[in-house]
Amino acid sequence: MICVLFLIYLSYGEVISGTPETFTQLTKNMSFVKFYAPWCSHCIALQPVFEALADEYKSKMNFIEINCVKYEEFCLDKGIRSFPELRMYENGIKISEYEGPRDLTNLGRFIRGEKIGKPESRVLELTASNFSAVVDDETKNVVVKFYVPWCNICKSIQSKYERLIDIYKNEKDVIIAQMDCSEQQNKVICSGKFGIHGYPTITFFPKDFKYGKDFMYEHEVHVYVNRINKEFNYFRMENGQLNKYAGRIPKIDKLLQQISNTTQLKEVKEKIKQLDIHNNYMPILSKILTEGKGFVHERIESLKNKIQATTGEEQDKAIIEYNVLEQFK
Repeated sequence: MICVLFLIYLSYGEVISGTPETFTQLTKNMSFVKFYAPWCSHCIALQPVFEALADEYKSKMNFIEINCVKYEEFCLDKGIRSFPELRMYENGIKISEYEGPRDLTNLGRFIRGEKIGKPESRVLELTASNFSAVVDDETKNVVVKFYVPWCNICKSIQSKYERLIDIYKNEKDVIIAQMDCSEQQNKVICSGKFGIHGYPTITFFPKDFKYGKDFMYEHEVHVYVNRINKEFNYFRMENGQLNKYAGRIPKIDKLLQQISNTTQLKEVKEKIKQLDIHNNYMPILSKILTEGKGFVHERIESLKNKIQATTGEEQDKAIIEYNVLEQFK
């Protein structure tokens, strides 16, 4: 205990790297905590700002950072679902959460207890003039939140809704949008075309169904993700990564369960060819037939490291290959 307190004393005014073991003690006094991931571009941009805050307000509180890649389970237990997340703690308990602009001025106001500026939304704002061009585009899957400014629920779910942008950033054919139904010009769309009178109303417009499908469930990120995946045939998790079903084709997985020798492997390969479905199985089948099944285990281990070390499209490709390879084990 003495060592921990001494460490806090030495680090006071600087950004402290916390761990699950030290978190409760570190946040005993007033503490501003940043939960982050090393690959997150917004986290990287925030780093110098957070360090400047630690220097300027060192007499008021501790400034702590938690690496949620290194301590993933701990962050999940704390309810961290996107990065960076900024929270105020005291006596080891969360007392507030910061959702404003991540600049030195507004963060300073938050620390001093002053009113902060309105965060700039990253959600595409729709109007009567651009609604049809965006929503009716048959090359795009579109999610629209219909809202009014005075609706408290609309305000409370905004940060959750914006998380969808980060979760689906690798899906180039999805648009996360919103429409202010209090604007006179927009009423012809909200109440006129869609008969919307309750807020918020979240509606899905898949590429092949532009009449709209309303969302009738609880407003939680994991619920949004489950519905978007179902409506748009995506395979994302809350952290933005692809899940274990991405890249897989159930019909082919079933065929692979029949394989017990090389002859059957060749037969399955021919059956997959006849399906005439674009898939990631054929290159792996060919590789196994030329190099043997040992290739599968070696490649899986290699991909595990690649998934941890990469982001974006490169990580997506690695996860898809990993998912398919798992079916050959």
